[in-house]
Amino acid sequence: MHASFSMPTSILAGEHVIQQNAAYFAKLGSRALIVSTEAARLSGALKDLDEAFASQGIEYKLYEDCIPNPTTASTLELGAIARAYAPDFIVAVGGGSAMDAGKAASVMVANPTYGIPDLYSPPYANKPIPTITVPTTAGTGSEITFYSVLLLEDRNFKKSFGDIAMAPVMAMLDPLYTASMPIKVTIDTAVDALCHCIEGYLSKANNYMCGLFTREGFRLFADCYEALRTGELTLEHREKLMMAALYGGFSINLSRTLAVHSMGYALTVDKNLPHGRANGLVLAEYVRFIHESLPEKVDEIIGLCGCPNIDDFKDYIAALLQDKTTFTPEDIDRYVAASAKESIGRKNPVDMTEDDVRRILERSLLNN
Repeated sequence: MHASFSMPTSILAGEHVIQQNAAYFAKLGSRALIVSTEAARLSGALKDLDEAFASQGIEYKLYEDCIPNPTTASTLELGAIARAYAPDFIVAVGGGSAMDAGKAASVMVANPTYGIPDLYSPPYANKPIPTITVPTTAGTGSEITFYSVLLLEDRNFKKSFGDIAMAPVMAMLDPLYTASMPIKVTIDTAVDALCHCIEGYLSKANNYMCGLFTREGFRLFADCYEALRTGELTLEHREKLMMAALYGGFSINLSRTLAVHSMGYALTVDKNLPHGRANGLVLAEYVRFIHESLPEKVDEIIGLCGCPNIDDFKDYIAALLQDKTTFTPEDIDRYVAASAKESIGRKNPVDMTEDDVRRILERSLLNN
């Protein structure tokens, strides 16, 4: 058996998890920075944190100007604000962008001279200050990963950085916080979680532990598929999707992501597509490419999702996304130029060439 497992983040999950664990925050200090988005306010998480901090005598500063796909410029701005406030700990509330930004800020507070190149050059001189994550979406898995993703403006491309020292000290998961998500966002983030599980299971770095989490992620997604398609989600569905996202986060820590993410980043930057949607658009054709060499493994994955073959799996994803974005051959040329090198360099289970990347993108985006 080949297996390894190290997950420094503690996890508390359930309804009203912040209220029931308010005393935990005081263990980290008396001064907090909340990193969030305005959209996260609708979830109720900020109100619950305000009450929890008041009960523990914790003062805090709220930064809710996080943007989708944080850039190097927005990260430097947040870093300056965080350093000036000098918090004992950070609470990141929202989707992946808020959590990516919060983790980056935790490194910059602990290392006052750091700029963007330093973030991409771990290990860090000083350990990042503690970060607590409170997801209000169910997709990125960032609540437990020790990675952050930024949009590098000089390259117009998204790239991750990370170190195990960046792992959040605690993830507080309350499915009630995801109830305010519009159905389109719920679908996009759920598909992102599915991508994490599929990429982790296919990765050359996959091991026994990763397989346990990802196979359960496939089952949970399948359990929620019809509810996602119709938009009729219960709290039980939201609990399952939150757990699928969590398992996808385990997968990222254990096996990282593959070419789906590299190609998806190019679509996100060029067409301003949500991250999970961009990944979902190329997922089926990537899976088809891998199926040519590893049919049994791919058949197991799509079977757990409830699909008998690759064509049905492509229809399965397309029926959820209902995406109307148009693409041109010129778009494909840009995406290949932007993503091929990184796609080829990931731990794909089958070696890829630039022609393979082009073929996947063309079949995904031009043949619909």
